[in-house]
Amino acid sequence: MKKILLLAVFASTSLAAAAAALPVTDPSKLGGDVGALALTVLFIVQFLKRQFERQKRPLPWWGTLLLTLAVSEVLAALLFYAGYGARFGTTAPPMTWILFGAVAAVMSAGGKDILSGLFERGRSTVVVNQPQVQPSQPPAALPPSALPADLAPLDPTTLPGFRPLLASETVEDVLRSTREWPAVPGLDDAPLAGERR
Repeated sequence: MKKILLLAVFASTSLAAAAAALPVTDPSKLGGDVGALALTVLFIVQFLKRQFERQKRPLPWWGTLLLTLAVSEVLAALLFYAGYGARFGTTAPPMTWILFGAVAAVMSAGGKDILSGLFERGRSTVVVNQPQVQPSQPPAALPPSALPADLAPLDPTTLPGFRPLLASETVEDVLRSTREWPAVPGLDDAPLAGERR
């Protein structure tokens, strides 16, 4: 979808340039404006790249740059020797059309990268995979022997200060006797609900 949008922007830009500088019947305008040649090179290179991609042989980045330079230089040479311009400053031939083609190639490659960067700016490449949790299945518990030693359940008899509860004692009584749970005056003296003293 983004390629179609990018192509639509390029097409609208080229139509605006075509109305002003790229009439199909007058190639002298193409040889007189390096920007018009750069747009033409851009469309030709994108068309050729797409043909390679359809054949499952995509061009590497350096191949695209070489193709851009080659197309630009061939068009500049054709325009120059056909008498339609393609002159860069006052340099002597063949340097004049070589520089004209090189500038058009740089403008074509750089313009495509700038426009691609603008359209891909908001696109995120982060993919978040969330596990599918089924609430009907509870997680399976591991047996104590499968846990690492530091996570395995402790044997209370190995703890310091351990003593088994007597029949008449509660956990609170043991904690109070070891001073781990101090008695609160007035609250712990009163019997609990249902408790007889």
